Amino acid sequence: MIEQVGLSLRDFLASTAAGLGAGIVLPELAGVAGNAVAQPARQLQLSDGIVKIGILTDLNGPYRDFAGPGSVLAAQMAVEDFGGTMFGKPIQVTAADMAQMRAMPVEDFFACHGRVRQDGRMVHDMYLVRIKTPAASKGEWDLHEVVATIPAEEAFPPLTGGGCGLI
Repeated sequence: MIEQVGLSLRDFLASTAAGLGAGIVLPELAGVAGNAVAQPARQLQLSDGIVKIGILTDLNGPYRDFAGPGSVLAAQMAVEDFGGTMFGKPIQVTAADMAQMRAMPVEDFFACHGRVRQDGRMVHDMYLVRIKTPAASKGEWDLHEVVATIPAEEAFPPLTGGGCGLI
């Protein structure tokens, strides 16, 4: 069954990752963009006993004909070919529209103050970092210090004059 839901991008990605969770371990990435020490990796669990496959695609925009509902249908067909279950649990295909992603700010370990522009480019603050000496490091993942933060508007080419015909 194909289900289109009105989830936030964060909830969509979280439910997709949790659905795939049997045996998947997240890398220890917390603190990569700053001076924090990373948290240990954690094991994800199945959400509600259902294996969820998330398709984030353009359901209503300019790329709909190339990567939209057809992608969701292809995933559903693959699930049916696979028998509809994995590890004895039902598989559910969930779709979300890229327009939802453009409407949401991105705040995570990689992209602070990020957003997806009209041209599809995700822009975010960039960091100038300096590698710490072993004596200055306070832990295994404490490898660098942020020297400067470059705002997204300065770090990426401007929206106008970029040559995108969709704008």
